[in-house]
Amino acid sequence: MSPEETESAPARTRQDWVIPVSVALLFMVVSMAFRVPCVTHQGDLRFSEEHLCYTDVFALYGTEGLNHGRVPYFEQRGDGKYVEYPVLTGVWMYATARVSTLIVGGDHRGDIRGYDAFFWVNQAGFALLILGAAAALGLLVGWKRALLFAAAPTLIFHGGVSWDMLAVAPFVFGLRSFARREDAAAGVWLGIGAAAKLFPIFAVPFLAVQRWREGDKRAAGLIAGVSFAVVAVLNAPFAIGAQRGWREFFLLNKLRPADWDSIWYHLDRTWHIGFYKCSGAAGARVCRYDISTLNMVTAALFIAGVAGLMWWQWRRLKTSTEVAPGIQAATALAMFLAVLWFLAINKVWSPQYGIWLLPFWAFAFELRLRRLIAAWLALQALEIFVFVTRFWMFADKVTYSSYRMAIFTRLAAFIVVVGVLIAALPRKQIPAPEVVT
Repeated sequence: MSPEETESAPARTRQDWVIPVSVALLFMVVSMAFRVPCVTHQGDLRFSEEHLCYTDVFALYGTEGLNHGRVPYFEQRGDGKYVEYPVLTGVWMYATARVSTLIVGGDHRGDIRGYDAFFWVNQAGFALLILGAAAALGLLVGWKRALLFAAAPTLIFHGGVSWDMLAVAPFVFGLRSFARREDAAAGVWLGIGAAAKLFPIFAVPFLAVQRWREGDKRAAGLIAGVSFAVVAVLNAPFAIGAQRGWREFFLLNKLRPADWDSIWYHLDRTWHIGFYKCSGAAGARVCRYDISTLNMVTAALFIAGVAGLMWWQWRRLKTSTEVAPGIQAATALAMFLAVLWFLAINKVWSPQYGIWLLPFWAFAFELRLRRLIAAWLALQALEIFVFVTRFWMFADKVTYSSYRMAIFTRLAAFIVVVGVLIAALPRKQIPAPEVVT
């Protein structure tokens, strides 16, 4: 940062990172305790659904062959498939499996002690990532707003479910680097995050647009170039050395149908609005759901949405103020809307994806704190409502209609909040031109 920028940025004190880190630590301890019953029941699916303590970490230790020491992407699972996650998630899974084996010994790698060790090693890793993200947000925006991440109730439900924090934490680190005008470092962090889960790469075009709008085209190119280069470098060894295993993630997402959490699933099941290809003569006509058409529709909608948001951001940057030091309000809101748009129109919106949105509550919205907390609490409650009804539906404790209501209520609430946020977007006053007489 330049001296002028350093002077204008608010000074941060120790409490700005200590308070959110302390609160996040408390929430992660609660999250771990929340999942102990499922661990003691050895990941039993029915018990996990009834008691809402399901975690991919316990289940996939066996499914992905880690309990037999299989190397992700290079060695097949028991069902002939490969690890279905982006490469850094697979690397993390393998590394934590190795650490777990060192803890319990090779003789116990495949028994319940191996499963337990893998679960707890991963939970400890997730906690460290969450603490790091909480500290970075506190240093960026101060402890009060950082608590909207660190004290989020959904961290208890979602923080230990899967490996999403491998992307959320680098995303936050990348934003702080961007705010400090460390653009190459921002690109590195966003590339690392995208190699674990895709969504951090969505921030790249919007950060590049802000730099371009500021008149620094070189920095705009640096952010984009470094982030995509990091993704390519991290993927290259697997794309070259384990091509079939590396492609599993892409094949899965190409072929999988709309999941329970997607609006497409409910549009088809309830109102029969879907994409079908039919063949055969009348009376013997056979129709099947056409995944390829759904893929094209969702991809086109996402690309159009991002293009529209970039155009909107470019125009609003003329009058936008900083919502956080170094980050323009239009940029922050456009990034949030891009991630939300992806979730809304995607084939999958797994419950834990909600933590992708958590960092934005800390830095992206220029609302008075009281109003911001009210909106945050309402949407946190709806995220939990979706989570509870989803698993209780699988456990036959609530009906499908209850779950469908939760999905569309959450979507409607997000639409309302988005409207409020856009209306509240701050504008700086542009002085009127002098009149020469």
